[in-house]
Amino acid sequence: MPNEGIDVGNLEALEKYRSFTRYFRQAEKEGRKARWWRTYRQYASPEPELKTDISLPRGKLLKVKELKERKKILKQNHQNAEMERAARLRTGLLSYEADKGSLWTLLLTNPDGHLRETDAEYLHWLVTNVPGNDIKAGKEICHYLPPFPAMGTGYHRFVFLLFKQERPIDFSEDVRPTPCHSLKMRTFSTFDFYRKHEDSMTPAGLAFFQCQWDSSVTWVFHQLLNMREPVFEFVRPPVYHPPQVKFPRHQPLRYLDRYRDTKEPTYGIY
Repeated sequence: MPNEGIDVGNLEALEKYRSFTRYFRQAEKEGRKARWWRTYRQYASPEPELKTDISLPRGKLLKVKELKERKKILKQNHQNAEMERAARLRTGLLSYEADKGSLWTLLLTNPDGHLRETDAEYLHWLVTNVPGNDIKAGKEICHYLPPFPAMGTGYHRFVFLLFKQERPIDFSEDVRPTPCHSLKMRTFSTFDFYRKHEDSMTPAGLAFFQCQWDSSVTWVFHQLLNMREPVFEFVRPPVYHPPQVKFPRHQPLRYLDRYRDTKEPTYGIY
């Protein structure tokens, strides 16, 4: 047995039992070590977890106030032709690093918004032969068209693709008329576009954003595209009822109401 050699008859003579200081220090040292379990204090008042915020530093506005601000900006843009053009081109929001004397091609496409073909895209903007990072000095092959994600289709991806050109390229086959508000002429394939010019340019950058339907989309369909706004809604299937039996047992009193031919409203059907 341990401590068999200790004389318990005279405990005062034992030096290690005269003071418990070193035991207290050892206990405090062990208490400061990290444990795999959680203490009562950690359960009762846990430390707040740090939330990762990947959004832009933007103050959240009320929906009513946000709509008022948007209508105010649109009204100002419509009154000023230069502001209207800047709002359509959005050239001031894009920037990239480029060497002096280099040529670039920039396009904006929507791979999720085509209304007829699953694998097709809509071209929203195409600028070619851009000297350096001066987008305004480039050749605008297809002018800017605002996003128009249809109602009920969720979030759409809008992709900016940047190509570096090895030399000036003739894009006369890809030119769209100005203005171009035809969805048929806006139908686009980035893969086919790159395969056509892959010997003269190389993909160099990519960025995208997501957006969904809001009230501005209605204006785009009615005023720019001159068409009815498509709305996609969930169509509920008809309520299933098992085949009618001649002698129903253990069924409610209004059992036959499920199988009426008339479309008059009935009550209590379950």
